[in-house]
Amino acid sequence: MLLIFFFIALGSGMYYVEEFLYTKINTEKEEEIWAADSEKKYKKYENLVQPKIHAIKVNMDIFPNQNNFIANGEYIIVNRSEKPIDTLLVNYSYNEITDFSFDRKTKLITKDTIIRFDVHELENPLAPGDSMKMNFKVWNEPNTLFWKNSKVLDNGTYISGRIFPNFGYRKIELENDKKRAAFGLGKYKGHRCHPEEKHALNKNASGVDFDWLDFEATVSTSLEQSAFAPGHLLKEWKENNRHYFHYKTNAKIDNSYSFHSGKYEVRKMQWEDVELSVYFHKGHDKNIQSLLDGLKESLEYCSTYFSPYPYKELRVIEYPITEGTYATAMANNMPYSESYFIADSEDSKSDLIDFPFYVSAHEMAHHWWGNMVIPADVLGSKMVTESMAEYVALQVAKRKYGKNKLHKFLKMDLELYLKGRTKERGIERALIYGDIKQDYINYRKGALVLFALSEYIGEENLNRALTKYEKNTRFQSEPYTTSLEMLDYIKKEIPDTLNYLIKDMFETITIHQNEIKSTNLIPLENGKYQVDIVFNMSKFRNTGKGKKIFSDNGRDSISYEKIHSLPLNDYIEIGIFEEEIINGKIGLKELYLQKHKVDSIQNSISIVVDKKPNVAGIDPYNLLIDMNPEDNRIRIDN
Repeated sequence: MLLIFFFIALGSGMYYVEEFLYTKINTEKEEEIWAADSEKKYKKYENLVQPKIHAIKVNMDIFPNQNNFIANGEYIIVNRSEKPIDTLLVNYSYNEITDFSFDRKTKLITKDTIIRFDVHELENPLAPGDSMKMNFKVWNEPNTLFWKNSKVLDNGTYISGRIFPNFGYRKIELENDKKRAAFGLGKYKGHRCHPEEKHALNKNASGVDFDWLDFEATVSTSLEQSAFAPGHLLKEWKENNRHYFHYKTNAKIDNSYSFHSGKYEVRKMQWEDVELSVYFHKGHDKNIQSLLDGLKESLEYCSTYFSPYPYKELRVIEYPITEGTYATAMANNMPYSESYFIADSEDSKSDLIDFPFYVSAHEMAHHWWGNMVIPADVLGSKMVTESMAEYVALQVAKRKYGKNKLHKFLKMDLELYLKGRTKERGIERALIYGDIKQDYINYRKGALVLFALSEYIGEENLNRALTKYEKNTRFQSEPYTTSLEMLDYIKKEIPDTLNYLIKDMFETITIHQNEIKSTNLIPLENGKYQVDIVFNMSKFRNTGKGKKIFSDNGRDSISYEKIHSLPLNDYIEIGIFEEEIINGKIGLKELYLQKHKVDSIQNSISIVVDKKPNVAGIDPYNLLIDMNPEDNRIRIDN
């Protein structure tokens, strides 16, 4: 159950935190009414060009004892388009009170205090390349005796920057067609465009209204608490019975940041010139070393293969489980739910891998894949972010634990992907076209595909392609990158003999049905052992609606008895293992592991090993998407 919990947390919180968390409405029915009204009134503005937030300076005053906060901020916004902007669309938080003004004359066209959406007309349009200022104030509704209207806690406050005003149409729409019909809306067409639609590449997946931000903040809190915001701490002081912290970033950040206040303990680790810190509540120190180790190993991996980490320090900051169960990467602050600090991960440490370590490795990778390389808000965007973060975490885990111990983890990825397919109510998409909410594709399948590809073409070769891609797209403004561009870099490193993997793994939904039918063990006179293996290999495509396809052109399928398959000219790993005791448990040691070319459904092979084996496997590490991974390994009994 512990493993499932962490996998669900991975698939529901990392990097993307749905915007509705910050525009929460009291009941499901109210939410539906709100979403329907918003779409009816304002979807017409969806493609209206808006300015980008270029810089932010904010004073955030947190009052833990009163559970209140007040924020005063200033945006510098810039017209990055080629046409003048004469209309500003401002959306703002549902739960907080927001006031704002501009340093240019505007005419208020619409003020919607229910949807929290205002339309302003500029008296003098904002010319291409020109900038202007927006000043804002955000504070919580007054608390009452029976109702708390603030995100501020007595200890452990976590406030996302999403409470601040933003620009453009806020895409929170009903997806259920029956509910849409009840509100007079047409069938749901989805939020995201195909990555080949060039007009859609001007909006990024992290926030359509930001450029790369310069960020500066002064955060105050009560005397006994510490406060955090993105950036390097320039000054700390106490004044008027308040505790002040002044932060400023030394590198650009994306439009994803947070503010924290609490009574924290801290543990630190140094990696080269980067200080790693974990701030946690007293008594929650069980997994601190694992969290730090995951940060360090992932930081070293990404800094080795990709670009240097751009900040001077990195902080993990605990927040209460009552506020969520996810972890996420925001600038150089990383909010982690209390659940990662208090979970008993001893079972995973002995039997599989340390999940707090893995979570930190994943989150650290997002500073490259999601915070520096940000894709367009189109289908396939999460392959660039979540699939890549999972890939890095798997490689880091492999270095720490070895591939043999990683097998159970890969198998669980596979099982969760297969389970996710059965719950799909819409269309299952190929990896490069995964929709933003298809976590079983973006996390689970994405992790398997990228890791498997590294095993087929070599980790160094795949990383060479990813390094070139990251170098050419980091801190990129519009048009933003896509999964198709990423795949183009990967294709250049794949040899002709393995080109079929591009179609199988990325461009289509390809499922394998591989099975060991029998084994035979023959002791040899020289003390070695011959293992005879009979196995079947087959694969098919899926339409996304559940229909199997055994041919790409209607003619070239193959069959054996009742088994049908796409034509095979594939490579599959074959492994022979002996059992050994590892930490008091039975593990497997490789005696033989090689990839073999297969061009027929029924196959047999003989392999000679130096020691008496116990287990044989085809695709033993579950690199391929297999309908039934249980029959890939078999005991050799004789």
